[in-house]
Amino acid sequence: MNNNQIRVIIKAHLRDIPAETEQRVHRLGSDFCEQILGRPINIRVQRGGYDAIHFLPGFHSVIQSDQNISRYFIYDFNFTGRLDKEELLEIEHKFYLATRIADAWIFTPRKDWIDSAKSYASRYVWGGAGEQKILSSMEPQ
Repeated sequence: MNNNQIRVIIKAHLRDIPAETEQRVHRLGSDFCEQILGRPINIRVQRGGYDAIHFLPGFHSVIQSDQNISRYFIYDFNFTGRLDKEELLEIEHKFYLATRIADAWIFTPRKDWIDSAKSYASRYVWGGAGEQKILSSMEPQ
């Protein structure tokens, strides 16, 4: 993959993510970045670009559960500027099913799930609503 803006939706079992419950969303994104994008995740909000992690509704209540359920994770990679909903739907979207075997992830692309995932994920602000508030409060460089 390149440095183009991309939204990635990953479906994974919570217990497969080797991290404390509150860190799982970051760990999965970090592992994906390293393995698929070939770079570290960059969640530091800055004008030059960053990666955004979306915390989906109910995530915090689900992670307390003892069940090994699957959850969806949404990541925005290479954020460089705001996009409205129509523009967001035009950028590349990818959907992966994540499976962990021993100490390795297998990220399997699922092209047939992209349209429904894209529609669902479009309700989340590109680059993250909170992150954009932080970005707008920064002085121009």
